[in-house]
Amino acid sequence: MANLERTFIAIKPDGVQRGLVGEIIKRFEQKGFRLVAMKFLRASEEHLKQHYIDLKVRPFFPGLVKYMNSGPVVAGTYSNHSWGWGWGGVSVSSYHELPILLIIVSPFCSL
Repeated sequence: MANLERTFIAIKPDGVQRGLVGEIIKRFEQKGFRLVAMKFLRASEEHLKQHYIDLKVRPFFPGLVKYMNSGPVVAGTYSNHSWGWGWGGVSVSSYHELPILLIIVSPFCSL
């Protein structure tokens, strides 16, 4: 059986506000990704501070927490075979204004 990679995406508050959720989901599905889980949520300030704890000493940290707390986000997990190599450097987005965060978990990584 082939190993599947998991990709976490977070559609940030401005992406939700601008109505881009459907377009982002569509682009992943068109590339052959399978949606495993999705959740619509508004993260608390405390949750965000914990999530971004590694960035706490950075000067942009307060603004990042404030921005991510400014509205709801859509968090999701997709699965696919060899995401990093299968895309060949092609972005999900053909334009940079799609506000999305990707975290790729390879089957070769130990978490």
